[in-house]
Amino acid sequence: EAPMQRRLDDAGFEFVFAGIDEAVQYYIAAGNVRSSEFGIQVVEMPNVKRIRLTYNYPSWTGLAQNTEEPGGDIRAVAGSQIDVEIETDRPLVNGLLRVDNESNLGLRSDNNWSRGRLAVEKDGRYFVAALYNGETIRLSDDFFIEATPDRAPTVKISRPGRDHRATPIEEVTARFQAEDDFGVRAFELRYSVNGDPEKSVTLGAPGRRQSDASH
Repeated sequence: EAPMQRRLDDAGFEFVFAGIDEAVQYYIAAGNVRSSEFGIQVVEMPNVKRIRLTYNYPSWTGLAQNTEEPGGDIRAVAGSQIDVEIETDRPLVNGLLRVDNESNLGLRSDNNWSRGRLAVEKDGRYFVAALYNGETIRLSDDFFIEATPDRAPTVKISRPGRDHRATPIEEVTARFQAEDDFGVRAFELRYSVNGDPEKSVTLGAPGRRQSDASH
């Protein structure tokens, strides 16, 4: 037997069951009055063993698909699609990813593996959960989602670095540097001498994050 405490907000009483790890049967008694008997059933939910993340980047980045295991926090450029694979110690029924405590992303279950795809659009967080009796049950800690911005490429003329006056027989060597966080796809020098038609020269090899060339 355990006494019930009077509630502060009304005339009722309450009792908190804490640390329940097995089924419990209970009833309420007041004087000579006794309620019907009720039960609390304990449901053991699946445990998350590991998470595997496969990054599918936007085509314009030129980045190949990349798998991260063990996975958890997500860091990718906005527009990336992340395949999330979750291994549990038993089949996960009605599994989902809870994103920013706002939306649920359903998971497909195959034995002890559950899979879903998450779109990276902004910073946020997610956790693994299951839907049980209409209630979202958390199965993991929070993981962060970091949407990396696409920075504009930078171009630098390191030589001569300013206007240059040359003689009619002098050859002027110029040096150029270009850098982009997702790789320089094209690097060209365009110039005109004494008002002649514009010429174009390809500089460096495309695909590298940093290109350094002279002409």
